[in-house]
Amino acid sequence: MKKLSVLIMLLATASVCFGQNETQKITGLGKLKLGDPVSVLDGLGYKNGGKIDKDKPFYYYTYDNSNSKKYFEIVADTTLKYLDYNAKYDNRVKSFLFPKYEIINGLFLEGMILRFFNGALYEISSSNASSDLNDALTLKYGEPKTKTETKDNQFVNQLTGATITKTDIAYYFTYETGDSDIVCRYTLDKYYDSKGKENYLSIFVLEKTSVREEVDNTDKATRERLKAKEKDLKKKNLDGL
Repeated sequence: MKKLSVLIMLLATASVCFGQNETQKITGLGKLKLGDPVSVLDGLGYKNGGKIDKDKPFYYYTYDNSNSKKYFEIVADTTLKYLDYNAKYDNRVKSFLFPKYEIINGLFLEGMILRFFNGALYEISSSNASSDLNDALTLKYGEPKTKTETKDNQFVNQLTGATITKTDIAYYFTYETGDSDIVCRYTLDKYYDSKGKENYLSIFVLEKTSVREEVDNTDKATRERLKAKEKDLKKKNLDGL
């Protein structure tokens, strides 16, 4: 019943929640719209909690209830101690984590990350998105395009020596946004780690593709330079070996 009431409320407040216009464009989420300035954070009702402490695991911020009304800046570390995948190694980008963002009353997005490029919001994402959000998007905008991908992995049973096949599977739900440069997608991903343990991710992303691609290229190049620098430092420490 609670889930149904949330979806009904979402429909009733569509113009506020998802930036709807006559052509059903998806341009944002809740009070957030792609292209918003960084100052939009001031009007969301969340307290600035400062910068992420890199000595704490990233999930700490999501699962600690005391952080539910705060947001934190994710800052890339260039000391070579960390190469955090949540950070972007591009000085034009600012990234912020909202451990628990309330889109509307009763509909939350946990672990929400906002990214701004040259001061403009280009990405809203989470790797811990509730299926309620996917249901709400489907109810509002209609059925998404769906795609399924699988990947077989081979593991060896340490007791018997037998080879075991375990299959990763990802379900993609992609919504029509009305703009070829904007992607709105929900992904349910079941995968196995190097030890054969089953894991799940539920990923939501709303982004400007052209900006994300530019940022990713810069981020990749910077990470490669940092790794090369780290390798050189390790080799230097072997002088005299």
